[in-house]
Amino acid sequence: MKFADLRLNDEIHLIGATGLEMAFCVHYLFQQGYRNLVLHDLAEDYKKSFFHAHQFIPFAESNKRWQVLESIGFSKNTNYADQELQKARVLFLPQSWYLHEQNTVLSGYAQKFLFFTDLVFSVFPGRIAAVTGSVGKSTTCSLISQLCDGLCWGNDRENSFALDDLLN
Repeated sequence: MKFADLRLNDEIHLIGATGLEMAFCVHYLFQQGYRNLVLHDLAEDYKKSFFHAHQFIPFAESNKRWQVLESIGFSKNTNYADQELQKARVLFLPQSWYLHEQNTVLSGYAQKFLFFTDLVFSVFPGRIAAVTGSVGKSTTCSLISQLCDGLCWGNDRENSFALDDLLN
């Protein structure tokens, strides 16, 4: 599955929708005209979970994204019913999806998987430098962005995941 293969009327399920990656993904897809979005999250209190994950993002920005999620609504089915997943054209997942035991059932639908990074790679027109490791990624990314007049962007709660930032 590739992002370019998606159509505006496809049923798209987003797993972990209150987290940073998926909330920014929901917002971007909504801005692009996708309306058949099904939001899933394991949190009992979606709003509390959302604002906890977004605590380092400026409130005006995070509240704007929360309003989009709230307008779409969340699937109340945390058990991922087979008939629900079979209807999905794609399952958008955060990189950490496999860390939650409840998500193991999703592995049977791997052919439908798309990750936040797949979306980023498909919409960002520039060059991308990836930094991996256990310690020092944020510092290294900041240094690289300063050296090449780029953008430090990624899986870091203190930086933005806004896809519109990448496109501007």
